[in-house]
Amino acid sequence: MNTARSPRPRSNLTSRSGPVQKLLVLLEAIAVGPRRFTELEKSTGLPKSTTHRMLEVLIEHGLVAKLDSTYTLGERFHSLVHMNADSSTGDLQRLLTPYLVELLERVGHVVIAGVLSGSEVFCVRSLFKHDAAGLVRSDRWREPTYCTALGKVLLAYTPGQLEKLLAGVAKLPAHTSGTISTPTALRQEVSGIRRRGYAFARDEYIPGITGVAAPVLDRSGMAVAGIGVTGRSAGFDKKAVILHTQQVSYAASLQVRRAQGG
Repeated sequence: MNTARSPRPRSNLTSRSGPVQKLLVLLEAIAVGPRRFTELEKSTGLPKSTTHRMLEVLIEHGLVAKLDSTYTLGERFHSLVHMNADSSTGDLQRLLTPYLVELLERVGHVVIAGVLSGSEVFCVRSLFKHDAAGLVRSDRWREPTYCTALGKVLLAYTPGQLEKLLAGVAKLPAHTSGTISTPTALRQEVSGIRRRGYAFARDEYIPGITGVAAPVLDRSGMAVAGIGVTGRSAGFDKKAVILHTQQVSYAASLQVRRAQGG
């Protein structure tokens, strides 16, 4: 019987790697998406004791948070990223805001422009009417990519992002009974989004909430952002919202290409 153990995954760590480099490698693994302890140990190649010790340090300083059995980026990490958010997304906000205004008038639900930020969607602009204010947590917020319409459309139109999210993952954390949490199902979903040109999510992240999103594409066909609509599932006119969202996102895409000089 062959009892030889499989070699540990290769990483950019060596026996001479210092603690800072190990912390960075661990942070990079978590930034890809929520990870369980065993997945982090496998993807980084770090020993179990080192992984545990490094995670404790990152959690203590707010750079990582533990949610149930998974690890994700913490609030302090996000606050550091947000320090430069205004300058990096300001032009995009100005370009997309008129289209969000138009979409809001058409559908009446919360309308959002978002971009990818690691394994999450970062909302750069949202507009809503008085009766929808309860659905908005703050001016800007973050959501997972794999269980929101805006996140799924960005996964579909950002090359390599889906496989990066699913690397070494057996199952993604389920937020509701409707969450698509297996790699196979998510790949099928993203493939369908590419064919349709829009994403749809009902009760996948928050029970009772439905979303539709379409990409804002540059000249290469890659998403620079996504435009989405979020509302209460009851009374959500899926067909009409999809039509309006696709029309507005297409117009926004043309404006992006004009701004790029093509």
